[in-house]
Amino acid sequence: MYKILPHTADVRILVSSSKVEGLFKEALKGLAEILSPFWKERKRKKILGKIKISSLNETTLLIDFLSEVLLNSYAKKAVFKKVDFKEFRNNFLEAEIEGWLVDGFRKDIKAITYHEAKISRDKKGRFETVIVCDI
Repeated sequence: MYKILPHTADVRILVSSSKVEGLFKEALKGLAEILSPFWKERKRKKILGKIKISSLNETTLLIDFLSEVLLNSYAKKAVFKKVDFKEFRNNFLEAEIEGWLVDGFRKDIKAITYHEAKISRDKKGRFETVIVCDI
């Protein structure tokens, strides 16, 4: 599950999932929704990308992953909505991302920040974090 939390200078995504991998998938959906109001649309030309990242821990890996997706989005003029993890550990991932080409973006995201990001467990045992997108 994800929820967009708008703010004046940034946009926050509250993300939760029963698994850490699910947290990454839900965060990707949240990022897609911010970038394009048509993120669920399937009629556009499909595009694939590959990502391989090493990081310090799960939290920084999540932010690094989203930053890499954002870089791919701007470089390829695409919105990515799906990820297939080929390998996933607490400080490394290798994945294929899938999305579609777009004519433009709804929001211009300058960066995915580490501010407020900390993967933790809620009272129900679900993983959760807040992701801050600087706009």
